[in-house]
This record gives sequence, C-alpha cells and structure tokens, in this order.
Amino acid sequence: MAAECIPEGPDFKELGEEDLWQLINDNRYRISMDVKPCMLIPYLRQARVLTEMDEDEILTCHQLKNSSMRISHMLDLLHIQGRNGAMALLESLMIHYPSLYTQVTGRKPSTEASGFSGLIKYSELTEYLVKAVTGMQKELQEARQEACRLRMECTSLQTKLGQSLEQGEESCRLQAEYNRMKKLLAAAQRDIIKLKDEKCDLYVNYTAAIEERSSAKILCQDLNLQVRLSKELMAEQKECLLLQVRKVSLECQMYQNKCTVVQSQIRELQAERDHVRMDWRCFCVLGLSRASAPPFLLRSRPRAMRLTGRVLTISFQGEALLGQLQVVGGNKTGVFVHQVTEGSAAHAVGISPGAQILEVKYEQAHQALRMVLEDSTLEEAMWGLGQVQGFCHLSLRPNQDGETKPISIYDSEAASGDSFYVRVNMSLPGSTQGSLAVSCNDILHVTSTFPVGSEGSWNASHVHSCQLLDLKTGTVPNYYRAQRLLIRAIEDMSFQPITFKKVTLFCRTAPHQTSAWDASASRGCVTLMPYTLVTPHYPPICRPILLLPTILGRALDSKLGTHCVLPLGLDCIRRLHRAEIFPIIIFIAQSKVSTSKVQRRGWSEEQLLECSLNEEPLLDKLPCLYRSVSPNSWCDSTALLTTLRSIICEEQKKIVWVEPDLW
Repeated sequence: MAAECIPEGPDFKELGEEDLWQLINDNRYRISMDVKPCMLIPYLRQARVLTEMDEDEILTCHQLKNSSMRISHMLDLLHIQGRNGAMALLESLMIHYPSLYTQVTGRKPSTEASGFSGLIKYSELTEYLVKAVTGMQKELQEARQEACRLRMECTSLQTKLGQSLEQGEESCRLQAEYNRMKKLLAAAQRDIIKLKDEKCDLYVNYTAAIEERSSAKILCQDLNLQVRLSKELMAEQKECLLLQVRKVSLECQMYQNKCTVVQSQIRELQAERDHVRMDWRCFCVLGLSRASAPPFLLRSRPRAMRLTGRVLTISFQGEALLGQLQVVGGNKTGVFVHQVTEGSAAHAVGISPGAQILEVKYEQAHQALRMVLEDSTLEEAMWGLGQVQGFCHLSLRPNQDGETKPISIYDSEAASGDSFYVRVNMSLPGSTQGSLAVSCNDILHVTSTFPVGSEGSWNASHVHSCQLLDLKTGTVPNYYRAQRLLIRAIEDMSFQPITFKKVTLFCRTAPHQTSAWDASASRGCVTLMPYTLVTPHYPPICRPILLLPTILGRALDSKLGTHCVLPLGLDCIRRLHRAEIFPIIIFIAQSKVSTSKVQRRGWSEEQLLECSLNEEPLLDKLPCLYRSVSPNSWCDSTALLTTLRSIICEEQKKIVWVEPDLW
C-alpha cells in the first residue's frame, strides 16, 4: 500500500545526461551518508562504468578517510562516464537500497528486465540478481539465527538474574545475622574489659593500702625521730641565743666607741672649717682678689668623695643633671664630660670637662638604681643621666693631663663616639630626605645614636657584604621609634588581609633593662626587636656547608664535589660558632611537587616534606643568617646542584654576622 502511495516520477531513461546528474547531485549528501561503496561497486564493475583500478583507488586510498569521502569520490568517477555512469548508479541503488532509490527518483523499484537500461546483458543481469537474492536470503537466515541465539541468552540471563536476586537476599540475611553476632561479641568484650578494669582497680587499691600502711609506719618513725631531734635542737638554739646576746652586746659597745671617734673627727673638721674661714677673711682683708687665690682655697670640699685608683666617686645633688653637664662620646670611645654649667652642684663638687663617666647611681621610687656608662651608647647615656632627679653618685675617671677633649658639642660627627653593627629585622622605606631605605636582614653600621637636629634617629650606613666598608649613609629610626613602627605594622596585619614583608619577632630583654642595670626592674619581658646587635667574623678557611632538610642534605653530600657538607642538625650551630666554625646554612624549601623531583634513598616524599616542615620554624632562632632555595627555582637534581654551587660561591666571599650573645 505504501508503494502505491508513492508518486510516479519521470522515467530516468527519458532524461538527458545533465538532468540525471542534476537529480543525483541534489541528493548527493543523502547518498554519501547512507550508501556503502562496497555494496555498489560489484554492479558498477559489471556495468563496466568502473575499472579495477578505480575500485582499488576507492577502497584503499589513504586520503579517503571515511565512507562518505569514498562515495563522493566514486560519484566523481561515475560523473566522468556520463549518462551510463548515472544510469548504472541509479540501477545499483534500485537493487541494494530501494528506499533510497525511491527518495532520489520518486519511483518504485522494479526487478523486471524492462526497468534496466541494458548496460548489462539479460543473462548477466539475471545471474547478478540471483546472487544478490541468495546473499540476502543468507543474511536473513544468519539474522534469524542471531535473533534466536540472543533470545536464548536473554532467557539464560533472566534465570541468572533471579538466582542473583535470591543470593542477594540470602547474603543480606547473613549480613544481618553477622552484624547481630558482631554486636553480641562486642558487648561480651566490653563486659570482659570492664571485669578486667575492676580487677585492676582492686589490685591498685590493695597495693595502695599496703603502701599507705608502710608510709604510716615510716611517718611514725620519722615523727619520733623529729621529736628527739627537736629536743636536741632546742637545747642547741638556747646555747646559740646566749652566744648571740653576748655578741650583740660586744657589737653595741664597739659601735658606741666608733660613734665617739666619729664625733671627735666631726669636731676636728668643724674646727678646721672655722680655721679656713678665718684665713679666708684675713686673705680678703689684705686686698687680694678671688681670681688670684690658690686652687685649694677656691674649690670647696665635696660632700662625699673617695679615690679608688684612678676612679673618683663623687656624690652630690644631681637635680636636672643634664642641665648641669653636657656629655659627648659613645660606646667606642666612652662617655666624657664636655662642659659643666658654672654655679651648678656638679661644678661645686669639682667635676671638670674631659672626665670620663663610668657609672651613675641614684634612687628612684624608693629603689636604688645603678647604670654602667663605660660601654653604653650616647643615647643610653643621655637617657640614664636624664633619669637622675635627686642625690646621685658619679664614678669618674678624671682627665690626668688637665686638658679637655677637643670635641665640639655642635659637631654631630665628632661629638658621637658610637660604633656598632646591627641586623635590621623589618623593612623601612626612605620616606624623607636623608633617611636610609633598608630591608629585612640588612647590616647597618651605626655611627651616632644621638645626632644633633635628628631627634629619635640614628646615623647609620649600609655595610659592604664582602668587606667591612661603609656604603650609603643616612638616618634610620632609633630603637624605640622603629619598635613603634613595627608594632603598628603588626596591628595593620591583624586588621587588613594584605601580605606584608617579613617581620621577625624576638623574645629578649628590653634595651634599658640590660646587664648595665642592677636594679630590681622586671627581667625577660617579651619585646619586639627591630634591630639585633651583631658582630663580624672572618672565617680563615673555606666555610663548610649545612644543607636542610637534613635527610636531603645527606642525599646531596656526595654530589657537591669538593665542598664539605656537614652531616649535622641545627642544634649544633651554636657549638660550631663557639669553636670558630661558621657553616653556610642553606635551606631547600619543599612542596608536594618538589619532593618528587629528587631521587629518594631510603625515605619517602612524606618523610621529606615532614622533615622540612619541622626544621623550617627553627631557622628563625639561629644566631646568624641563612640562604633559602625556593621549590619553584629548580626542576631536577642537576638544576638544584647548580643553584647550590652558585649560592656557596657567593657566601664564601661574604662576612659572617653573628649575634654576640655567645661571645
């Protein structure tokens, strides 16, 4: 019925060559997608429109990568044959692809001899059609056998599926039974453990009772012994008290004798003072001027003075001491008196310019304070002397030559005797003119801690990394102002999610609570150190190498050639420094990616990463600087060794800066 409903198109035998190929080209895409060339080629060969060479080219050419490209190439070859090629193509479609033939031509396929163009003889055409029908019947039989086989397999699979479902239900039941038995076993084990614990508690209580009984016996014996000893001790104490009473009586008698001698000495001194005043009055009556008087008459006696070698200790009323004295110098040269205000208490007791101040003692808030100025900086000396607001004791080394130091108090370069080296623990930009821009771990040579006209600043210079030479000079914030900047930076870090530069935190004693103070001020307070005092060291030979993490350093030991790699950890650094050995410390940072780049020898990637994470926090506690290698700066073991050798060559030339707490 469907075939009868198809409209009859024009008979293609009546069409010309151009019309036939126009009909084929209009359906070229449909033919290329649905037709297989191997199905049509036998008929086309039989119709003599394709040669054997054309067949090989269509089926085996490597440039034709799929069936559509082969069909398209076959159509091009048939187009060369003209009308015969088109007729042969349509007849092959009518035999092998009847539905596609109907869509292309609009006609029903026909197997009658009149439906063919005569390109093939009738006998040959019949033979070809018989072969085609036989092949189709064989394919149909194979398809039916395959369908029967698939039905049997489906039945078998359904049977197996039913068995699997039954086995699943059985396994669920067994699993539930297993869980129930497991719970029962766990409950029984808990009961056993509980019984064991109760038994252990009973044993412990029994043992404790036995020990308590033994302790009670021992305590009773000790009490009896203490009673006997206390009786003997009381007798001895009674005798000691009698001896102390006699000793105190003798000391009282000696003190009375000393008081008598002191009173007699005071009376002699008063008499001597009256005698001197009388001589002075007589001297004035003779008309002599004060300027021509002998020195021993011009200088009044100090209140308290004692001479110990070349050190002179003077006691006087030091109210506003910096208003009475002007000092210069520093830790390198010492602190010296530059100028004494005339008419002050310091001038009255005989303090002269050029004397070196070694120590100051005074009282503050009912506490006795003592500060040694012999090695202090000018800033510390000014701070310490500024704290004096009452009676004080100055220990001086007088100028034996009687000449003052040729230092101008207004010359900031000459007035300061400071000279020490610090390591910077923060980054400071050069914000103002003359200020020095520094970065974390820079080494500075501080030449003045109290420059004139730069309050709250130090004069400092960058230091050459390989020679002890001063480079660019400028001012940096002093310790206290830098500490406030550091605290402000840390506060900003806590409120803003911004990545700041490295800031090092240290736990040390505060600067004005150093060993120079013997007062009862609090020690060991936690403070932030913007600067760390360091000293230079020059290793006499090539420095050894310490590679971290430790397990990676042992693996790279034999690959660095002539360099000496120490198989030690970070806990040996201070002992090596005491022995004048200053190793080059190189930390190779690790990540999950970089651990797979090196060859492992008896350790895993997890162990290497754990060792790196454990040793990295200990690096900030070292008394010296170290070099770090980023995990992204090398790709394999060869690149890592090249980077390590370049770092070692750089570090061998540099000065070693060490914190001086070990020296």
